[in-house]
Amino acid sequence: MTYLLIVPWRLLGEKYDVYMHARSKELGVEKAEFFKEIVTALFGEQAAGAAEDFYKENIEGQRDYAVLTLLDQRQNEKVLYGCYKAEGSVMDFGCLKLDGSGQLTMETMEFSVKVAGRNLGFTRNGITRLVPYGYAHNSSAGFVSDSIYGYVSSTEDIYKDIVSIGLHGMYSEEPRIYINFADGDIAANPVMELGDNGNTITLSWEGRAEGKNIDGSYRGVIGEPDSITFQYLLCGNMGFVLRADSQNYCYQLTRDEYYADILNDSLQKVKAEDLKEMSDDSLKQVVIVQKDILEALQSAYGAAGIEVEIDGQSGKITMSDSILFGLDSAELSEEGKAYLGGFLKVYADVVLDEGSDYYDYIDAILLEGHTDSSGDYAYNQQLSEARAEAVDDYCYELYPFLSNYIDTVGRASDDLIYNENGEEDKEASRRVTFKILLDLEAFDTSN
Repeated sequence: MTYLLIVPWRLLGEKYDVYMHARSKELGVEKAEFFKEIVTALFGEQAAGAAEDFYKENIEGQRDYAVLTLLDQRQNEKVLYGCYKAEGSVMDFGCLKLDGSGQLTMETMEFSVKVAGRNLGFTRNGITRLVPYGYAHNSSAGFVSDSIYGYVSSTEDIYKDIVSIGLHGMYSEEPRIYINFADGDIAANPVMELGDNGNTITLSWEGRAEGKNIDGSYRGVIGEPDSITFQYLLCGNMGFVLRADSQNYCYQLTRDEYYADILNDSLQKVKAEDLKEMSDDSLKQVVIVQKDILEALQSAYGAAGIEVEIDGQSGKITMSDSILFGLDSAELSEEGKAYLGGFLKVYADVVLDEGSDYYDYIDAILLEGHTDSSGDYAYNQQLSEARAEAVDDYCYELYPFLSNYIDTVGRASDDLIYNENGEEDKEASRRVTFKILLDLEAFDTSN
């Protein structure tokens, strides 16, 4: 996901002097349908028919989709939709529109972009507009904020294992600095130094700590002192973009949005508002328990000599249907029963043995059957359900208490797996998965 300030020149005039930052989303081939919806919303059904071909010819692999909001001095908004591409310091922005015959087209404009102190300079036809990095929504005029705050937008955006940065009162004598790491640790005794150009920051800390005590001291400090130096671009109410080592890293989620994203697979459709009452320590505990369970399972399977595929993000454990079933069959093979026997023993011992460290945290176990896209969907749905139930039935024979936690779901071809070329991997798509769902009520939810 990419975030960039886009200013279409033809709408810049004396009226529009205050700007908000725009948000753009990278489009891949799977987002072609999304583009069609945008075109339909903008221009109606009559233009939707041409959206797919237009997308393939002009946008796919070439441009990113962007939304721009301009504000005039009276806070009136004007929203533009378009696509841009950037090469070095040159940006080409295209506004989507219909031509005189009603055909979908794109009007392009080229700008040179340069950092100018705490502004971005957009130059076209020899005229430069300076656009401030930040914008205050509760004021009639723009000004540069003295705070930046945001949680990382995706796992690909994590810089130096840091998932959130909060700097408040940056120009005061005692700024408040918060740095959180992916494993739940925080930076101990962080300090900040502002660069001469206004948007470069160096953050240093003495080590990583488990947390802070009531008296403000740090507990469990480990590791060596460390530091990072970066430039930042404020994005209004959408956090900031951190630029370091010639790359951009997006920190544009709130705390609750971040935890809702990373815990969604483990807490069954958790929403950001569900987490508002939870303290930071409680949320970190959920993340740590999830991580510890997966590491314990990985270690136990390794010690038992059983090969498993564990997704560290979603927590899903995947096994190929070829290990468990014959072709087009929902009856477990002898080889499949032997594999499941070893797999389930380790799983039960680690997760649901009453002496397990994780027993009290488990709410349910989601067992899903998946097929590829070959054949009739209704038949594949029935086959995927039958295979999930066959695994659950065998689980009940061996470990009835474990089966009591299992919910089975047939997904047919709804969650296909694709190779690096964007083509369906039929063999990998045919699979059975186990996923642990944690019980939020098992954690201390006090804020």
